Amino acid sequence: MVFACPANPDLLPADAQMVTRWYRFSPTSVHGRSDAYMTGGQLPSTQIGGVTVDHVAAVTCHDAAAEADVQAESFWLMKAEDASGNTLAGESSEHLGTVASSACDPVFGAVPDLLDNTNDFTDWPASYTDGTPYPFPGM
Repeated sequence: MVFACPANPDLLPADAQMVTRWYRFSPTSVHGRSDAYMTGGQLPSTQIGGVTVDHVAAVTCHDAAAEADVQAESFWLMKAEDASGNTLAGESSEHLGTVASSACDPVFGAVPDLLDNTNDFTDWPASYTDGTPYPFPGM
C-alpha cells in the first residue's frame, strides 16, 4: 500500500498488515478490535528526534449494539517506533485522557501501550487456524 503520511512524494509502497476481529457479545451486540503494523515505504527516510522510524503500530477497539450498526470506537492508539521497539512518537485515547485501554474487550488479549512494545501486533497471529488471511475488499 502507498501511504501519504508522513509525506511520501515518491509514492513508496509500504508493507501493511492489518487484522480485524469481532464476535457476538450478546444476542444482539458485537465487540471488535483492529490492529495494524506498517513497515517500509517512506518510514526508513523519516526521523523523529534524530532517530529513524522503523515501523508504525496501531489499534482500535470498537463495539455496536447490533451487527448491522456502525461500530463505535471505544479506544485507539497509534505510534511510531524505532527498530528496537522504542516509541518515538504516538498518541492514544488513554494518553489524551478520554478513554482507557480497559474499554477494549479482554477476549482479544492485552492492548498495545505507548511506552511498551510487548503487546504490539507484528504479524498474522499464529493462533488463527484457517491458514490464509482474507484480502481487504477491493485489493
